[in-house]
Amino acid sequence: MELDAGPPRICPEYASMLSERELAGSAALWHEALALLLSDAYQHHRGKMPPQKAPAHTFEQAYDDVVRCGPMLRWCCSWLDQEAEAVSVAFRRMCET
Repeated sequence: MELDAGPPRICPEYASMLSERELAGSAALWHEALALLLSDAYQHHRGKMPPQKAPAHTFEQAYDDVVRCGPMLRWCCSWLDQEAEAVSVAFRRMCET
């Protein structure tokens, strides 16, 4: 599946089998993924290095993706019905202060 294929969709038949709790759990997972992406990007902005087990470019990739409204940010935001461009702009403003 391509990341640029538009917002992800849940098959209606499958969605009808999921409970509200399972759907809420999925949203929580995507919120955590977005929070981790933003945290890694901010760590790069602050000049921090990733943990030893992570590749050295991990934080830099996250930063570049968030600042440029890249595919990782757009993918996470699409699952959360968030505007990726707005998240990117807010992040850049935060970094300017």
